[in-house]
Amino acid sequence: MSPLDDLRISVSQAGPDRGVIVLRLDGVIDTLTAPQLEKVVSQLLQQKSYQLVCDLSGVHYVSSAGWGIFIAHLKEVRDNQGDLRLSRMQPDVSEIFQLLEFDTVINSYDSLEKATEDFARSMNSPLEKTRPESIVVETLPSLSPALDYSLTESISIPSQSTQESTTGLEEKVLALVQEDPLLRISEINDSLSSPRFGKTKTSWLKIFMILQKNKLLGLRSRCLFSRQAQKSFPGAHRY
Repeated sequence: MSPLDDLRISVSQAGPDRGVIVLRLDGVIDTLTAPQLEKVVSQLLQQKSYQLVCDLSGVHYVSSAGWGIFIAHLKEVRDNQGDLRLSRMQPDVSEIFQLLEFDTVINSYDSLEKATEDFARSMNSPLEKTRPESIVVETLPSLSPALDYSLTESISIPSQSTQESTTGLEEKVLALVQEDPLLRISEINDSLSSPRFGKTKTSWLKIFMILQKNKLLGLRSRCLFSRQAQKSFPGAHRY
C-alpha cells in the first residue's frame, strides 16, 4: 500500500473541559483502511467518549465502507447524549457526502471550531477559545487483506429466512423509488413504516445498501429507473 492509499489517525481533545475528541484523518477511507478507523472509534466509545469530531481535511476519498463506519456508531453516541460530527471535508468528498444524502443523518461543519462550539452550546457552557490540544498521535498499521472486511460483508445474509426478509424489503424500496424517485433515504424509511407497507421496520443503512446494490444512489439513476420501470412494467412493484 502506498502512503497515498494509507490512513493516518491522530486523536486530540478540544472544548472547555477537553471532553470533545477530535480525530484528524489523513489519506483514504476504504474497505482496506476502514477497520483502522473502526478500531479507534470503538476504543473511544469503550472509554465513554461520546462527543466525536472527525476532521476530514486530509481525506481525499471515502468509500461506502468508510461512510458506514460513521453511520454504524451514530445510535450509540446519541443514546449517550453525544454525537459524531464531520468537519472540513474536501470538495470531492463533500460532493459524495451530499449525493448519498448523508447530510440528512450526520452534521458537517466548515471548521473544527464550529463543530466543537456546537457541542459547547448543547451543554450550555462557554467554549474556551483554544486550539485542540494533542494527547495521542498514532499511525495504526494496515491490516492484511486476509483480515480485511467490507461493509457489505458485515451485513451479509446468513440464512434463507433472512434472505427472504431482505428480498421483501428490497422489493418495497424499489417500489417506492419507482413511484417517487425524488424520495430521500429518510423519506423512504418513513414510508416503509406506514401501514401501506406493513409498518416495516428497517434502518437507514439497510436502505442505503439496497440502493447501492441496485446502483440507485444518485438522483439521476433513480429517475431513469423509475421511468424505465413504469414504461416496461406498468404497475410493477406497486403496493
